[in-house]
Amino acid sequence: MPHRVGRVLFFHGVVFLWGYASSLLSPVLPSVLETFGLSFGAGGMLFAASSAGFMAGSLAGGAATARADRRRILVAAAAGLLASFALAWRSPVYPLLLVAVAGAGSAGGVLTTTVTALTGEIHPDRRAASLNLLNVFFGLGGIVGPLVASAVLVAVGGWRPVFGLSVVPVALALAVAVALRPIELQAALEGPTRAPGYGDLLRRQGMRPFLMGALLEGATVWGMVHWFVTYLTVERGLEILAAGRTLSGFWLGLLAGRLVMSRLLLRFRPGSVLVWASAGAAAVALGLTFEWPPMALMVLGVALGVLLAGAFPTLMGLAMDEGPQLAGPIAGALTVASGLGGLVSPEVIGLVADGFGLAWGMRLIPVCLALLAGVAAAVARRQPAVAGPALHPE
Repeated sequence: MPHRVGRVLFFHGVVFLWGYASSLLSPVLPSVLETFGLSFGAGGMLFAASSAGFMAGSLAGGAATARADRRRILVAAAAGLLASFALAWRSPVYPLLLVAVAGAGSAGGVLTTTVTALTGEIHPDRRAASLNLLNVFFGLGGIVGPLVASAVLVAVGGWRPVFGLSVVPVALALAVAVALRPIELQAALEGPTRAPGYGDLLRRQGMRPFLMGALLEGATVWGMVHWFVTYLTVERGLEILAAGRTLSGFWLGLLAGRLVMSRLLLRFRPGSVLVWASAGAAAVALGLTFEWPPMALMVLGVALGVLLAGAFPTLMGLAMDEGPQLAGPIAGALTVASGLGGLVSPEVIGLVADGFGLAWGMRLIPVCLALLAGVAAAVARRQPAVAGPALHPE
């Protein structure tokens, strides 16, 4: 039991670390654009590289989780993240920085997919609630990342030390991963059986709404995370510290929202909660694209985070409820779908910004959220009145 508790704590620490790491790109983007003389569209390639790496890592992690010792997977991924941050720190040219960011994204995809699948296996009777709680730590990392990056940018005046400083927590995570005991395959615990794969998942037509929902969620979150600071500084005239605090407010909303969702999902139908939250998020995201005082922007950012918080972990938990033996492939496939949204959305926003202004590019976010509400409605129609044995009967 102590070893299991230690693993669970480590899983939450890994998700915190990736929340921190993935939130660094938005605060450093203005400095990167200035250093290399890039347009918005060219700067969007930084996010595309991160998302492409994340998708590749998620696919690899989802497949490996069903077949290999999970401790070795976590060690390899942490080592890859450490090497990528070190390369970003020392990158003298933009193409090399793109390679480093893609490597970090790949390592992050393996890490998050592996710990997500393991969390789903540990808590089979309350997956949606447990995965929302797990993602609270992603939100915590997202709060810390912009604050640290903005402070370093102001103190040092460049983006490279942000990555240099971040080598330290990644090295600590690698040391802990090395110290873990081997983590048994679920198949080995249940008896001899063929390891499930992506083919088994794709043959299930009922998984398609979950994949589409994850795609739209990724487009929304990463479009917001990657462009929000630049939007606030360029279009709304905020100082970098104020813009960084506002992005941290969005992450704070994600954190608070996942804490709330982890409780709500024990009492209400997850699909219905997701419908109303997505619709409300669409309205708030649209409001963010208009003129507001700085404090109002902070409040709207927090509100958007709260409403959007439970989308991905709830979709993941519901999908695992429909195919519990496919936990690894489901974690990989939905994470890849989210990564695909995160790959396309920031680049499209950058291209629209080049042609029509960044405010119009940011209006793609409420469009994606409105579509997500429609997908959530389709998922909700398939859910029973009581979502699982951990819920209170009506």
